[in-house]
Amino acid sequence: MKLKISLNIFDILINIISVLIFASSYFDVMGRRTTGNSVWAYLFSYSLYTITVLCVITIWLFLHKEKRVYLSVVIMLLVFVYEVILSGTFGILKVQEIIRDNLAWILTFCSFYCYASMGRISGNTLFVQIVNTGTAVYCLLVIPNIYMHMMGMDSQGNIIAPLYYSFGFLGLVLMYSGRSTKMFFSIVISVMILLSEKRTGFLIIIIGLLLLGIVKTNMGGTRGQRIRKYMRLVIVAALAAWAGYWLIDIYNINVIDRMRLLFREGDTGSGRLIIWRLIINYFRKSSFTHKVFGYGFHAVPVLVHPLGRAIFAHNCFLEILFDFGYVGLAFILAAITWCSVTTLKMFWWQHKWTPIMAYALVVILLLSMFGYFFEESRFIMPIMMICGICLGTWHEDRMECAKSSTGMR
Repeated sequence: MKLKISLNIFDILINIISVLIFASSYFDVMGRRTTGNSVWAYLFSYSLYTITVLCVITIWLFLHKEKRVYLSVVIMLLVFVYEVILSGTFGILKVQEIIRDNLAWILTFCSFYCYASMGRISGNTLFVQIVNTGTAVYCLLVIPNIYMHMMGMDSQGNIIAPLYYSFGFLGLVLMYSGRSTKMFFSIVISVMILLSEKRTGFLIIIIGLLLLGIVKTNMGGTRGQRIRKYMRLVIVAALAAWAGYWLIDIYNINVIDRMRLLFREGDTGSGRLIIWRLIINYFRKSSFTHKVFGYGFHAVPVLVHPLGRAIFAHNCFLEILFDFGYVGLAFILAAITWCSVTTLKMFWWQHKWTPIMAYALVVILLLSMFGYFFEESRFIMPIMMICGICLGTWHEDRMECAKSSTGMR
């Protein structure tokens, strides 16, 4: 008996996955305000497990209906297989953590890539409502975390960490919402990042939105129209800079001072330089096998234990090098290179999602260099939604263009 699959089932699955991704961020935000294993921590973990299962169903239905397999999806899944085999070989096999912190974001990318390649996302109006409503609820829930941080109740930066979700949520809003909604959330999230004093977040908002504006300005229109767009961009950037300076002065926000300490040994924040030196020294003394293949999933908190705490490297590339060796690092660098080259191709062809992909790349690179990204699913999943949609749509548009060219011949 042949299974008949309605296209509506893909809309339903993607919408449920999107709701759960937003819900997982809410559980994380609430859980940061408590100590110990609260109910929020369990809800957060099981929401990611549920997302993983739904993504598997989505991909399986896609393969059954479309009868096609994308190389990018296969490679992403092979990365997961490599991590499991390697971690099991070296005795650091944490199945639940690998599923929650790694497989979830890989399958999220694959699901949205497949869904977008079907051309379904543009007609999914409920998805847009989920994005706008979900982002609004997130902004409301994170306000107490910002307040607790400003009151000095967050010495390790744990309470304020969920602000990293905002970069992905803002990107989704910028993709599908109206102009006023885009402007509103851009201002709100920029102010939240500024008040949080997160240095990496500060750089992402400035560079990401500026690059998005520059790329968008250079797409389409006559020379005169592009000049007018640049003038508007300069005015908006100047107003944003003035407003940011005013907030810093009024509320004594020390984000600029913290930026100066980013690469100093006496950094009172995360102590990145000390952590990086500890990991590099440990890796240098490793055997040839460990240098090539790494120590296994989340090995840095277990083996290096930087600063006497079970924390990550605050540098994704260094983390992956230690966990999965030169092979794992090559995988990640190849993936980022592929995304970058594809974004340049999108810009050449004036594809509509080029500005958003440029913004997403800024988030990926800066969080990878100075924070957490590929190590955990929690912050990366909204960005993987964006990348999956942009790259999947690009793939489908190129396929349609190729078919049209063939038909014309």
